[in-house]
Amino acid sequence: MTAKPLIPAPEADEYAPFYAGYVALVRERDPVDVLRRQMPALRAVVASMSDAEALARYAPGKWSIKEVLGHLSASERVLAYRLLRIARGDPATLAGFDEGR
Repeated sequence: MTAKPLIPAPEADEYAPFYAGYVALVRERDPVDVLRRQMPALRAVVASMSDAEALARYAPGKWSIKEVLGHLSASERVLAYRLLRIARGDPATLAGFDEGR
């Protein structure tokens, strides 16, 4: 059996500097495989939490786990929409995206 080829890592000019840390985390892995394995692991952790635990903040002004999950969900929707537009060859400029909101 031959090894499945990895998706080549993007070059530094192919993503915003903000994402460099994230890109570095998956350089030696198959990102599709990483994404595939994340969902069951995340479900298992979240299912074991009480609402109080999911709403707890480790410090004032920090996000709770529920807020982080909501942010991830919203970000995934934005990125999926962007990918759809790119895949369709939409020439319109994409609107800005504030990753910190």
